[in-house]
Amino acid sequence: MQADKIITLPTNLNNKLACPIMQHIDLEPWDVIPESSMEKSVIEFRTADGSYPPTQWKLFDLLRLGSNQLAGALTYPSHGMDSADFYQWLVKMYAGKKDISKLAIFFYKKIDA
Repeated sequence: MQADKIITLPTNLNNKLACPIMQHIDLEPWDVIPESSMEKSVIEFRTADGSYPPTQWKLFDLLRLGSNQLAGALTYPSHGMDSADFYQWLVKMYAGKKDISKLAIFFYKKIDA
């Protein structure tokens, strides 16, 4: 299936790409994502280090939140680290290039899972 978007992760964070359902925390999207677009879009996840083969997913929901609302219950499933470590990782990842105060938790379902 042709992917509408490709997202490359540095590695298979918390081995989440092996799961049928996963969550991923990242910067908030700039615009509204209509539910109809979520159902139709195919997102391919790849890893920069080759730690997992490319997989295809459907976004089925997202939750917008501020970086001050992070909790381990959210960051452990997504990135395998507590919220303080995740925040520091995010600061390094974007190294002052982007505002990291507005985040989103993206919920994905693996295609053919």
